[in-house]
Amino acid sequence: MIIGRIIISIVLLTSMLWFFGLNAGLSQSAAQEITPEPRPTITPIPRSTLTTETTDSNDSDESLANSRIILQSESETITTTFVTVVQWQDTSNHWIDVDGWRGQFDHQGRVRWWVAPKDFKTGEFRWAIFSPYGNKNEVVWVSESFYLPDSGQMLIIPVDARHLASGSPNK
Repeated sequence: MIIGRIIISIVLLTSMLWFFGLNAGLSQSAAQEITPEPRPTITPIPRSTLTTETTDSNDSDESLANSRIILQSESETITTTFVTVVQWQDTSNHWIDVDGWRGQFDHQGRVRWWVAPKDFKTGEFRWAIFSPYGNKNEVVWVSESFYLPDSGQMLIIPVDARHLASGSPNK
């Protein structure tokens, strides 16, 4: 009887060692065959930033220099021919050009407008860029809607120059 138990224990132990050893070998070889796929590269979406930086020293009117909106391009060369305009949204959800806030990018790849104190924290607004080629009324880029900044703040709206270069609108 004792010999029977010993034989059964040896058989069970051998079977367990064989089973776990065989599975360990399979999982090691399977792990060697599987190579992880590369992770996709995520391109960050440019977002508006609100800052409280000091104004330029050549700003003559201190009351207007305290608050501004800036459209900033990543590329200085592509932007000089594009026409930009700030638009406001009426109660019928139509976008209407703001009088006086239409212009082109400067040599630093930006457009900036001062915000009067009476307009602080009003909205909604957006920035639109029109095609310099063909149909001059074709919108090739629009920003997310935004509210004008408060006193002493700058709202910087980044432009992804790839949309302008390809002519593909992001609207």
